[in-house]
Amino acid sequence: MVHPAGPFRIKNKTTVVDKKGRVFVSYGTTVPGLSGPSFDPLHPGPYVRTVVTGKDIAKIKATARYWCSNTARLQVSQYNVTRDGSTCDTAFLTDALDAEVRAAENARLVVVINDNTKSDPAAASERDPTPATFTFWKCVIGHREHWSGGRFYGSDPQVIFDIFNEPWADYCARNGNPSSPNPYNMQLWRNGGTGPCTTASARWCMRSITRTSTTATCRSKRRRGGRSSGTW
Repeated sequence: MVHPAGPFRIKNKTTVVDKKGRVFVSYGTTVPGLSGPSFDPLHPGPYVRTVVTGKDIAKIKATARYWCSNTARLQVSQYNVTRDGSTCDTAFLTDALDAEVRAAENARLVVVINDNTKSDPAAASERDPTPATFTFWKCVIGHREHWSGGRFYGSDPQVIFDIFNEPWADYCARNGNPSSPNPYNMQLWRNGGTGPCTTASARWCMRSITRTSTTATCRSKRRRGGRSSGTW
């Protein structure tokens, strides 16, 4: 089996290739354990034993061994990385995320780190990137791996950054359906801002929340040093 080797780049606008020029088609599994926002920085042991070593690492190894895959996508709770939206939880990065990234790289997998807010305490106000998303990527990109080599995630060629999981602030309820798209709000994902809503219901349409565009989030990530890693 061919094991892709980063860094990755886009060739001819449509094809992703690895550092040896081989076409890279990501095939793998999503490992969701770290998306649960229950990590306690003062008592990390139970979370690590239950989620990381108890579940996720076994899934990562199975991804490589039994699925013959080349990619492990780690869904990571934004709240676990930055509880207050402005500072980094280094305990989570070191005790939880490092362990899973290292396990995946040891299995010769490409690692995708995904910013996930779906289960976070502030999920209703984090349907698209917010300022806390910038902090999330600042923390991840600037974190030094705690194993041989000690690279920053931002310079690890085997790591790809998945900017934001399933942005959906540009969706608005119609006739009680929270999945109906709001035609006035479809640019919110790209350009950011406070999107208008045509329904009286505020349950699904968060009128007052100003969101940061995914494009701006990607540019900020690159300014902060995430150049060796790919971006989805």
